[in-house]
Amino acid sequence: MTFEATNLSLFGLDLSTLVQTLRRGWDGLRRWPLLAWLSPAEPVLAHWPDGSRRLVLGASDRAASSAGPAALHALVLPPELVLDRRLRLPHLADSELEAALYLELQAESPFPVADLDWGWRLDRVDEAGLTVTLAFAAREHVDRYIEAHRTGLPDAYEIWVDVEGPVPLLGRGETRRLARVRARRRRILLLMTLNAALLAALTAAPYWQFRQRTIDAQRQLQQLEQASSGYLDARAALVAAGVQRAAIDAWLADQADMPALLHQLTRLLPDSAYLNRFDAEGRRVRITGSAADGAGLMNLLRAEPRFEGLRALSPIVRGRDGLDTFYLEFELRPGPTAPAAATAPAGAAETSS
Repeated sequence: MTFEATNLSLFGLDLSTLVQTLRRGWDGLRRWPLLAWLSPAEPVLAHWPDGSRRLVLGASDRAASSAGPAALHALVLPPELVLDRRLRLPHLADSELEAALYLELQAESPFPVADLDWGWRLDRVDEAGLTVTLAFAAREHVDRYIEAHRTGLPDAYEIWVDVEGPVPLLGRGETRRLARVRARRRRILLLMTLNAALLAALTAAPYWQFRQRTIDAQRQLQQLEQASSGYLDARAALVAAGVQRAAIDAWLADQADMPALLHQLTRLLPDSAYLNRFDAEGRRVRITGSAADGAGLMNLLRAEPRFEGLRALSPIVRGRDGLDTFYLEFELRPGPTAPAAATAPAGAAETSS
């Protein structure tokens, strides 16, 4: 997108009117009754046309409590010196409103606008717009009245006109009162900002403390892990060794105790039997050999409690030497081995692998 220095539009918004739009919104907020406390009225000692003096709040006829000498004074002109108009206008900022009223003066005033003292009062704000009272008078008549009634007034004072209530004339001393109102409004907004900041700080303090504690706990945990890394490694190695030992123990539990088994077979086999081959796979044992009585040998082995599932893998055959050739298989039950004899029986069978 090509940027043009004279193009003040951004995403469809006319930036040239942004300030005026914000000002109109701010003026609208100040006129909202719920936010009237943001613009507290200053007490003004009003000098009325009947000679009375009353302390009022701002440019109004509401009585103010007396708390000492008044800092602001206002001279009120009688109604017969001024002309007034009641106007309905749309929602405008104060500067736009004064520009619209100036155009109204040019159209309605019988005197040149340059020779007028004029002012306005906001009477009502609703959804439709604003209700404004416009008052104006010839400056010559105003000056003549001031010269005749300025006795008792200080050097700085305001000029009001009485049109069903006070209407301050613009450029006639109202800037001092408005400046004091703006100063008080700024102080109130500053105090509100400080209160909001304090409230945010009080709200965030527990969270911040909890966050700091969490960070500190994480740092301590890291330090503890670093300090105990050697112990953790040793523990992991110990656990791994335990796992390996358990695996070995489980494997050994499934294996036959070869020395004890050979010793037991040596004790059980008669002198007339001997083995040619001995195989063990886990607890499954196969033996091959010759015996004078193959069937009796099977009965002998079957009577042993630790031998189960005894069977002949091939028929028992008597050879030329008068011995029975056998090929037997059995399962060795887990359990303690039978105690060995003090001495092996004489003529024990020879074993071969």
